[in-house]
Amino acid sequence: MEKQSPEAARSKNQDKKKHTAVRLVVIVLLMTNLFTLLVACVALVALARQSALRMEADRIARVPDAKAVETRQHAERQRADRIRDARAAVVPAQTAEENEPEPETIEGTVTKMAGLITDLRVAGGGKWVVLRMQASSDLAIYDTGEMKIVRTLRLGDSEFRFSAGGNVVLAYYPGTNLLESWDIESGNKLKSRLNPKGVQITNITMGCSNDKKALIRYATSTEALGHVGLFFLNVDTLQEFAFENKELSPHNRNYRNIVHQRADSQMQTISEWATSHSPSGLGLFRLSGDAWTFRYEHDTVGYIAVGDDGHLYTGNGGVYNQELTRIHSLKGVWPIPGIGGALFLGLSSDGQMQVYQAGAATPIVSVGRFPGSLEAMGDLARHRNSLSLDRHVVFAPERAYLLLVPPEHDRIVQRDFDLEKTVQDAGVEYLVFMSKPDRDITPGQTWQYKLQAISSASGITFMLESAPPEMVLGADNTISWRVPFDQGPSESVVIRVEDESGQTAFQKIELHNTRKAGSVPESRGTSKGVSISL
Repeated sequence: MEKQSPEAARSKNQDKKKHTAVRLVVIVLLMTNLFTLLVACVALVALARQSALRMEADRIARVPDAKAVETRQHAERQRADRIRDARAAVVPAQTAEENEPEPETIEGTVTKMAGLITDLRVAGGGKWVVLRMQASSDLAIYDTGEMKIVRTLRLGDSEFRFSAGGNVVLAYYPGTNLLESWDIESGNKLKSRLNPKGVQITNITMGCSNDKKALIRYATSTEALGHVGLFFLNVDTLQEFAFENKELSPHNRNYRNIVHQRADSQMQTISEWATSHSPSGLGLFRLSGDAWTFRYEHDTVGYIAVGDDGHLYTGNGGVYNQELTRIHSLKGVWPIPGIGGALFLGLSSDGQMQVYQAGAATPIVSVGRFPGSLEAMGDLARHRNSLSLDRHVVFAPERAYLLLVPPEHDRIVQRDFDLEKTVQDAGVEYLVFMSKPDRDITPGQTWQYKLQAISSASGITFMLESAPPEMVLGADNTISWRVPFDQGPSESVVIRVEDESGQTAFQKIELHNTRKAGSVPESRGTSKGVSISL
């Protein structure tokens, strides 16, 4: 074999080194690309897993898990409390002189409060307004006749729920499950008793003129899905009434539901809606004799105020009858029923207030503006706490006043109201029913209704437009009807009134039979029935 020269050997070694270096570079590049590809694959897997976890979390969030719902609801309540507290300003303690009404630039008599108003109830048929203050264990009694705070009920705990009707305030303490009744006139405590049903009371509902019964919404457990039921409480004894239709249950059946209720003056009709979920619902309890019924529409209508005329007035401008049929839609108006049932107030978003005939859609006359900005109060037609928009206005035509709670919540404004004077000053023609009937009838008994109306003209004449054949209208404008023993569950009556100027107005009345279907009266020779008087 031919021997290589040293120069050729060195050249060959250099070539081999070059080839080796190239191979190493190629290997490094391949390894780098493989590593980059591996990292990319890991990242894609992580993203896919993260997306799957997010989808699973969303799926779980849509499932009505009790713990998750309870935690979320608790967080929402805390947030609402923080917002309310942040808006609240500290008001100095009220002296005896500050308790007196003081002149203000705004229209009406203004009374400053000792703290921020967080809730209120009307009692005595409109004679009193019972006011709750922020972080206080007291209830202030405002007398609408004297236009000032006349006394204070000093309750045992700042954590309480309350309602009022007639001459009585009912208070409930969740911490001890204790009920108390208080006399508004004297300011004295009447009775204390443990809640007769359930471990917690969530709502107490009373009519402003009725201090004999209250509707109690109670829970058997404070777990989110804890069962909720209803019973009527005898306000005199603080015990449950014996009552028919106990199996009837409300639509909002769980403790987690944030429920609101309103009643007419005599507790014949009670509304219900919930702000813990959507739709909030349109619920109606109808009490007749010793039985009650519940109707429900799966809709959102805002607050549901109950008029003494039997109509429901809602936060979306609706007027509903007791069949939950919408009979009027008032665009851009929040309707507030007046105590007594003859009139209601329409509050516009710009603060303008107008008076309407009960159940009508055309205003009669304007009565000024709401004191303060409605925008500052937020969407109070759907507010989650109890001081929704309908409780910022107390309209009492029979007691000749209009009471308003401005958005600052640190005072109340009371204005005089006289419909005849207001329409005369405005120079408008009018014809308005001012009477309201008892809407309950009992077979074998005589139902009567004294008609009253006011008009800008003279010569008022009433007529029965639609009525049972046995119903008669007397010369003194009193309707009389001996209710037959075979009377059905309800009866509709339409009354027409005219004046000499040619104006016409109508009043439609839905009468309800107090005797349950299939019952037999004790005797046809007596007016006694079998219904329980509550």
